[in-house]
Amino acid sequence: VPVKGKDGRWALYRGSYNVHTSSYPFRVLYLNAAATVDDVKTASREISGTEETHVVYPASLDKLVQRNDLAPLLKQAKGVWTARDYLVSFIKEEVQAYSAKIADQAPRDYIDPKVETPSGFPIKTPNPLLSFLRDPQSEGTSGRLGILLAEPGQGKTYMSRYLVSHISDVDKRLVPLMVDSSQWHTMSVEDQRSLAKTIAHSFRHFGATIGWLDGHEEEFLRATLKADGFRIVFDGFDESILRNRGAVQPVEVLDALANLANATGTRIVITSRTSFWNTNVPEADVESFISRTGSFVFKILPFDLEHAKNYFKRRLSDPEKTSAAIKMYEILRPKNEAFIGRGFVLSLLADLAQQGGMDVFHGAEANRPMLWLLGGLCQ
Repeated sequence: VPVKGKDGRWALYRGSYNVHTSSYPFRVLYLNAAATVDDVKTASREISGTEETHVVYPASLDKLVQRNDLAPLLKQAKGVWTARDYLVSFIKEEVQAYSAKIADQAPRDYIDPKVETPSGFPIKTPNPLLSFLRDPQSEGTSGRLGILLAEPGQGKTYMSRYLVSHISDVDKRLVPLMVDSSQWHTMSVEDQRSLAKTIAHSFRHFGATIGWLDGHEEEFLRATLKADGFRIVFDGFDESILRNRGAVQPVEVLDALANLANATGTRIVITSRTSFWNTNVPEADVESFISRTGSFVFKILPFDLEHAKNYFKRRLSDPEKTSAAIKMYEILRPKNEAFIGRGFVLSLLADLAQQGGMDVFHGAEANRPMLWLLGGLCQ
């Protein structure tokens, strides 16, 4: 509750840092998005040298706050931050540790697959999921949920790791939160049923624990997402549902995610196996959900010959082994195009070519691609 202010324009708050038995008071002067030049001038009179004052404002006021006639008025403040920068400043060390761990997860030899977009058109570059997460938001695209579907082994986790590591590398304004099933084994079943706790637990998983976050996960997420500080990539939506053993329903979690995105104006990406999606989320419910929330559905398509060639060239430095991998792909592809086009199969073919696996190839066995691959790798 502000101690002083003008409705919808600015507000002055009191706060304190509590460390052990000591308390250090400070004040926050918040300038609202609707603040005018006169409002900033009036509010700046509340800044004094006797009390530590932090000036915080939404990014939309950046040009106004930095005007030549206004910036000097705010100089007496202890600091001047955008809302996003102010919130992140409280967890700067944790965010740096978190970002370093995310960077370590960057996938090697990554090749963008073709992705079927909500419009029905397949796109490879720029990666449509990356564009969805990073492109400037407009009134019609803010606060949206993106759903990425693919069959097992087609590259959902690989792409998820690419998205968060790429954002962490190229966009220092955003902190990408990576949530996946590997993080949940240390959580209680009860906590796993809380969407906010599940997302916030990623900090603890990556060794960047924020102590004061416990018990305040919901408020933390809403504040930081609304300030446009985080992006969420939730890999394994289907695994989360199955792990809760019927305690939560798919559409309920989808609604919670879509409502979180809408309430905070952020963008969230989740992944799911296509088979789970088609089996556990009725088509009528999907249509109703998308119509109601404006969410987007993307689908990873199988790799084609050109994608496979690019992957093998990047993965295998030896031209002879690259050629062998491409040849195996071309022989096996007609037998089961959708299966052979999955990312994990390309990786197995590259392994086989790396080890000289063409020597064990027998054309007749190619009618059963997976058995042939297993046999070749075992030999």
